[in-house]
Amino acid sequence: MQDGLLGCLWYRRASMRQHEGLGVKSVIITFAGSTRRQSLNKMLAISAAVEAKRLGAEALFVDLAEYPLPLYNEDFEDLEGIPANALALGELIRHADGLFIASPEYNGAYSALLKNMLDWLSRIDRNILSRPTAIASASPGRRGGANGLDALRAVLEHMRAPVMVHQLSVPNADVALNGSNGVDANTTEAIRDVIGSLLRQSQLAKSSVTAA
Repeated sequence: MQDGLLGCLWYRRASMRQHEGLGVKSVIITFAGSTRRQSLNKMLAISAAVEAKRLGAEALFVDLAEYPLPLYNEDFEDLEGIPANALALGELIRHADGLFIASPEYNGAYSALLKNMLDWLSRIDRNILSRPTAIASASPGRRGGANGLDALRAVLEHMRAPVMVHQLSVPNADVALNGSNGVDANTTEAIRDVIGSLLRQSQLAKSSVTAA
């Protein structure tokens, strides 16, 4: 897991490459809609960043525990403005070519933590998520938290994020992501498959922008 200093250094390097027109690799940010230390979805997002690097991308796992945000409230925004942590997350996302979002399922939907972050991001720029996005979930249950992904997809698409059809749910994730040998082979292959699709979509999106 990247600490704050390494995250800042990664951000500066990625930013410099983009501004100098030297970047070839896609820049992928992964995060989870959970701040729990042993969160299975956090493990999934970290594993996605690892696989993105193995496939040749620049990748950063962003731990939302390091970016606490107040509950969105228009009165708060009027008095205090957009929180610094929301602005920092927005800057990271602006410099990404693709996003990988893993969220636990709570009562058939995604987490309140994730919804609150998305609400704050929408106050920065309604188009801030307009880059290829992969969604995923992990759960000890048999469906892998899949029920929450439909709701997450609907909100992300409302925010103009091009969400990939290809999504990932990891069932029995307490074993698949946290076994004695780390992530199991089948889950690693499934993560790599989704990340590979995300990288192809991000490259296509970059090509279309360059051509325009």
